[in-house]
Amino acid sequence: MPLEPTVNPAEVQRPEVINYDCYRQLMQDSYNFKKSVRDSFSYRQFSQTVGVKSPNYMQMVIGGKRNLSNALSHSVARALGLSGIEEEFFVSLVRLDNAVDQNERIEAQKQLLILSKRLCSTELAETQSAIIEKWYHLLVRELVALEGFKPEASWIVERLKGLITVEQAEESLNLLLQSGFVGIKNGKWQQTEPVLSTGNSYNELLINRHHASTLANWSKMLEVIDSEERELGLINIPIRRETIPQLKEKMRSFQEEIIGWLKDEQDPEELVQLGVYLFKVTE
Repeated sequence: MPLEPTVNPAEVQRPEVINYDCYRQLMQDSYNFKKSVRDSFSYRQFSQTVGVKSPNYMQMVIGGKRNLSNALSHSVARALGLSGIEEEFFVSLVRLDNAVDQNERIEAQKQLLILSKRLCSTELAETQSAIIEKWYHLLVRELVALEGFKPEASWIVERLKGLITVEQAEESLNLLLQSGFVGIKNGKWQQTEPVLSTGNSYNELLINRHHASTLANWSKMLEVIDSEERELGLINIPIRRETIPQLKEKMRSFQEEIIGWLKDEQDPEELVQLGVYLFKVTE
């Protein structure tokens, strides 16, 4: 039976799963980290925790001598201390490696893009709630990413087609700097986080206000934006009551897929808003 490798705790860092495109390397680094925390952790114990009889099965998987099945992937992730989004990311890496046709590969890659976005996102703290109280603050934040951005109120007003005032633009710039959502490095304004999220437990009243003010602004924009610069769609859907939660989840997945698809967009020139809404209109 092969000896356990000697692991120096000072040299081992907890792996950031988003940096991996190979589940075997992620397994190896996660195993090394877990062993650095608890020296008694072994490949034998690893295999037992996962629920396989062969004491060196996990070692053979890491070494490329065996393949990890999709069915075991969740158990392996949990045995390595991965949970939540990190666990799902690991499972998707396994599915990508095990894909037998193009459709399976595309679905696995799509899921990895969605999970990458969620791993990169920073949730808004409620202490920074002033940012979402008015619809235009986050919009100004995204303007910072545009090519040729100028931290001038007049430039912002012009780019936003006069939808906000000079005073509102100045308010946004000051608030974004104070809250830490944008910063200045080497004289250049930049976003401090690539993706922001309100999460699932954020103040519902503030979220409702934000969407209400955004929708009110959209009604004004319909009068000033050409049809070539917008896309309108409304679907009225007869649906069973118990299917609604599944529909809501599909909407969330769609939004995350869009963000994942565009997360590496280089030198953006325009800013658009994409809204996906669902309302139950019957009693």
